[in-house]
Amino acid sequence: MLANVHARLSLRQLGRAAGISHQTCVRVLASLEKRRLVEVVRIGKTVTASLNESHAIISELILPLLDRERRMVDDVGRDIHRQFGPLCRKIVQKDVVTGVGTVQLLAADEHLPAVRRLAEEMAAGLEERYGFEVEFRVHGFSDAPLEIV
Repeated sequence: MLANVHARLSLRQLGRAAGISHQTCVRVLASLEKRRLVEVVRIGKTVTASLNESHAIISELILPLLDRERRMVDDVGRDIHRQFGPLCRKIVQKDVVTGVGTVQLLAADEHLPAVRRLAEEMAAGLEERYGFEVEFRVHGFSDAPLEIV
């Protein structure tokens, strides 16, 4: 979270953004602070944290790795839209950034066989190339779920 925001965040903000409890956030940050990976500042009752970008592990390992991950996710998203765009009316990606997400594809019924075949090929290719699974769910206009219509 701290690498994505590039700002000081309160522990409550961090916990909410990361989807963890405040107490879990406090424990994790205390451990990271001991190792000088984060800088924690206490002003009154407010406690904020930021990455210690001068630490070699952060500057030379973590940040470049996260930048590479962002580029990879962007590349995957572009590939999905380039491959399916001409065949699909709507493409909805959910949690693909984690590598275990889903892609909902809404296609005209006449394109369903081609979209299903392409989805199987792309899923196998993503797993082979990146080592993570993305589930493609293909829907025709007649059976489209309400969430993507």
